[in-house]
Amino acid sequence: MKCDGGGAICRHAPDASFAMNAYDIHRKQLTIQGSFIDLLSFSDAMALLASGKADVEPLIGHVLGLEQVQDFLDGKISGVSKVVVRIQD
Repeated sequence: MKCDGGGAICRHAPDASFAMNAYDIHRKQLTIQGSFIDLLSFSDAMALLASGKADVEPLIGHVLGLEQVQDFLDGKISGVSKVVVRIQD
C-alpha cells in the first residue's frame, strides 16, 4: 500500500491465498473487503440496466476512456475519485 487508509481491490481464484502482516493492517488503517457475484446476479443486473428502469446517472462521477486509466491510477487526473471506464466509443 502506498498510503495510510488506502485500499485495493484484488480478484483471486477460489483456491488462491495470500499472506499479510496483521500489524500493517492496523498501523496503516487498511480495509480488506471481499465481494462475490454469481452469473445469475450479473445477468439480472445487466438486464435491469438495459431496461432503463434504474437511474444510474447519480452513481457515475466521471467517465474516462481506456487510454486515460493509467493517468487516473497515477494520480495525474485531479478531482476524480470514482470513474466508469469507457472501453470503446
